[in-house]
Amino acid sequence: MGAEAVTFRAKQEIVFGVGAEERILEDRNYPLFVQLLTALRNARHPYGPRHDRLFRMHPERWLESLVRADVSVIDERLETESVYSQVPAFSAADRAMIDVLTLTREGRLAVVELKADEDIHLPLQGLDYWARVQWHHRRGEFLRFGYFGGRVLSEDSPLLFLVAPALHVHPATDVILRYVSPEIEWAFVGIDERWREGARVVFRKRAHHGDTDTRRLSGQREIARSA
Repeated sequence: MGAEAVTFRAKQEIVFGVGAEERILEDRNYPLFVQLLTALRNARHPYGPRHDRLFRMHPERWLESLVRADVSVIDERLETESVYSQVPAFSAADRAMIDVLTLTREGRLAVVELKADEDIHLPLQGLDYWARVQWHHRRGEFLRFGYFGGRVLSEDSPLLFLVAPALHVHPATDVILRYVSPEIEWAFVGIDERWREGARVVFRKRAHHGDTDTRRLSGQREIARSA
């Protein structure tokens, strides 16, 4: 959505390009638009050339699109009908964008924070977004602003899901999660490294009364338990 130069009235427009090369689609640059679409078709798929910058750029948005298509892959309690991505959430004057916001089948809010690479900030960022969602939820603002189609939401606090490739988890993550308040029901979900071919869960970690319960999904065999 853009604005007319003189009247400032809103008008629809298409913007294409990568990074600083973004431009408004016009007749004169239409061939560039077609060229970009062709390049995306050739590179932006699970088996594309890994050295290509179009394959490598914005991996989290790619992962987000896969999770949004079927969020129940992350947890079977999550429903697939009411899924929102890049949801603005405020804390005072600061605005953050939540990767994925959805519901369980019982109407409980769920925050999904995604990382495609190793990132020490994953748990703290997820907790920050959880707190923002909790703040808006207590004030009934999601329904007021048209989210979830007027569905009755559970009064329970949101669930928090932290998602990252299983071999790209920062070593500090487990340490940080030990100090999370027991009031927050969280789960860490490790996915297959080949997530571009489809998000598949390898293991899940959940907090249970101060303990961290880790379960590998192949055979549902418990592989670790730490206080």
